[in-house]
Amino acid sequence: MVGAKVLTIVYTERARGHQIADKIGNLDQVRDTLEGTGIDPVRDVDRACIASTGVARGDLAMAVAQHRLSEQQLKASLDAMIARSNPPGAWIDVGVPAAKVTVRGKTRIVALVEPGFVAILPESLAPQAKRLAGTGGFPDPKGPEVAVTRIDDPSTTLKVQHAPAIPASVRTARLETRIAADEGIDMLVEGQSTDDAQATADAASLTEEVERATTLKISIIRVHLFKPVPFRAEGSLVKTEVHLSPGEIDTIIRLMPR
Repeated sequence: MVGAKVLTIVYTERARGHQIADKIGNLDQVRDTLEGTGIDPVRDVDRACIASTGVARGDLAMAVAQHRLSEQQLKASLDAMIARSNPPGAWIDVGVPAAKVTVRGKTRIVALVEPGFVAILPESLAPQAKRLAGTGGFPDPKGPEVAVTRIDDPSTTLKVQHAPAIPASVRTARLETRIAADEGIDMLVEGQSTDDAQATADAASLTEEVERATTLKISIIRVHLFKPVPFRAEGSLVKTEVHLSPGEIDTIIRLMPR
């Protein structure tokens, strides 16, 4: 529906009771969107899928969430969103019941596509919301992951200011996120390069780019914001494992644009 190049499935149910759940729920972007609705993104959502054409501000994105609210609770929450909308929101019919709301200058359609499932769509995709009716839900996780992301053409899809440059020869990437024993997160990153030799070159390039992006130059020295992230080649794959402590996660959240 959006021609997505970035697709993330989040198993929120696995984050409940962990510090990372509270950090996600307290993000400004999440809190401002749901304020006054009574919807808690961790307590009320079991699984979610976010699909987008990229990560830049102008990219097209949509989300589908599997929730545990009753129909009455959900409609009451959407009534609250409509009341907060500026300009005023409204219930509309797009083949399925939906609420049109504008939050922080962005108009979105929240469609009740199935009992237990809602979709959040840009206004341009409202007529397609009914395509999601009859969904069978999300695939079960295969391991301990709390989130899995697949990215096509990451060199262009993830190209934003200050982000590490990704070689064009890395055609796809996969990121698996798990909750670590110290309440931080472990991330397994894997990129598909064009061939074995190119993967070796790409691993060196990515190691250098991440080093550049995660250090600050102060006078004649460079200060590391995070631990170095060494990439390695395994055949035509480029891989790394990253551990972020709770403190490092807090640093990332502080650096996020508001």
